[in-house]
Amino acid sequence: MTEVVSPMPGKVIAINVSIGDRIDEDTPVITLESMKMEVPVFPTDSGKVKEIMAVVGEVVTKGAIVALLE
Repeated sequence: MTEVVSPMPGKVIAINVSIGDRIDEDTPVITLESMKMEVPVFPTDSGKVKEIMAVVGEVVTKGAIVALLE
């Protein structure tokens, strides 16, 4: 199981994957807005999206788990 974590605090402005999608390390899972910039959040490993734990409009903290891959 691989956790996808937020590298910084920010507001979730987009969910870029769906549960069941097979993704690589270069696939942005979510997009954050932080300091007036859009920041894509990437996984550390490839895998299949098992769970998405972020919601558009939610503010996440640095280190928050935003998705799980298997």
